[in-house]
Amino acid sequence: MKKILFVEASPMEKSASRAIAQVVEEQLKTYAADAEIVHRDLDASPVPHLNFETIGAQRAGGEAAKLSDELVDEVLAADLIVIATPMWNFGVPSVLKAWVDHVARAGKTFSYSEKGPVGLVTGKQAIVIVSSGGVYENGPMSAMDFVTPYLKGVLGFLGIRDVETVRVGATAIPSLAAEAFEKARRQAIAAVGEKILTAK
Repeated sequence: MKKILFVEASPMEKSASRAIAQVVEEQLKTYAADAEIVHRDLDASPVPHLNFETIGAQRAGGEAAKLSDELVDEVLAADLIVIATPMWNFGVPSVLKAWVDHVARAGKTFSYSEKGPVGLVTGKQAIVIVSSGGVYENGPMSAMDFVTPYLKGVLGFLGIRDVETVRVGATAIPSLAAEAFEKARRQAIAAVGEKILTAK
C-alpha cells in the first residue's frame, strides 16, 4: 500500500468522524509506515459546487479544470481511500457532495458503454466512516440512512467495490455515545487490518 487518501467533511472541532479517521490513520501508520498519506479537508479547503462555470471548466479542460483534475488525480493515485463524514439531515454535507461531483467524471473515473456505465477506478479499497447523532445502522431509523448506501453506491459506480463501513452513531445520546464510539474504534482498527491483509 503506497498511497492513502483521506477525505474529511466535518466542520466540527470535536468531530466523531474525524476522531475515528484519526484512529484509522494511526493504525495505517503502524501497518504501512512507508505509505504516503494525502489529506483532503473539505472544511478547511471546500471545493466549489457545480454550476455553469465549474461544469464548463470540466468540459473545457486545461487550466480551468485544474482543481477538478487534481481531485481526480488524488483518487486515481490512491491505493486506499478513507472518507469520513457526518450524517446531516440523513444525507452527506454539501461539501462532500461537491467533491463527488468533481471526481465522478465521464472519461476519467467512469465511462459509458453499450452495456452501461463502467467504473475506471479499479484495484482500490475504501473505508467509509459515518457519524450520526442517532442510531441509523439498525432499528426503525435505518431506512433514513441515505449516507452509507450513497457513498458505497458512488464508489461502486467508479469501480471501487472493496468498501468497509465504520459507523459511529448515538453521538447525541449521552447514555449510548461512549459505548458507540468504542465500538466504532474497534471496527476501525479491524477494518484497517482487513484492508492491509487483503492488499498484500
